Amino acid sequence: MHEQLILSKIMLKYLLSDSEKTLINLIIDGKTNYEIADVMGYSPDMIKYLIKKLFKKFKVKKRLELTREI
Repeated sequence: MHEQLILSKIMLKYLLSDSEKTLINLIIDGKTNYEIADVMGYSPDMIKYLIKKLFKKFKVKKRLELTREI
């Protein structure tokens, strides 16, 4: 419940899509690009691209920095 509330606030602040929210949750869970691709049904290259877009949106350069923003 608490985690969902935090992510909901973040979604509003950064205008995140449902797929971006899913991607963030998988990153927080420590999944690799290949594992994320398998879960989301995308290629690993697409996941890499989507993560770069998230980094730009959050103004971070690493996964750890992204998780700290959340």
